[in-house]
Amino acid sequence: MKLRYLPFLLFIFSVQSVSMLSCKSNVSESTEFIENENEKLNGKWKLQIKTPRGQRTPILFINGNVGTYEGSPIDIGLEGDKFSFKAQQEAGKMGMMKFRFDGILKDDKLEGEYTLLNTTFAGRSSIFSGERVTD
Repeated sequence: MKLRYLPFLLFIFSVQSVSMLSCKSNVSESTEFIENENEKLNGKWKLQIKTPRGQRTPILFINGNVGTYEGSPIDIGLEGDKFSFKAQQEAGKMGMMKFRFDGILKDDKLEGEYTLLNTTFAGRSSIFSGERVTD
């Protein structure tokens, strides 16, 4: 009588195993750059972002492959002097704006491009720069 439930239990175990493996593979596929820390990027940066509504100056903090953008946690992809991260920010009537930043460190300054990922402006991009903040 106990063997009658064995195929059912094996099926449930196999479904759970496949589910756990697929979740694990999705996490590893989300990393876009090799996570090689560049200590020169570590620190606090004041970005200058050109937008249709004027210049914005959010604060970016980098510590290895993690950091914050305007106080919200972010994961940072690193490859040498190149970096990439996704962030979001409340934009009044526009709602929550999502961005992707791709940049490079040049002579202790950041420069690069950001791209909007949502709203009717998705896909539009512009440039940004950044200077190190020393408190």
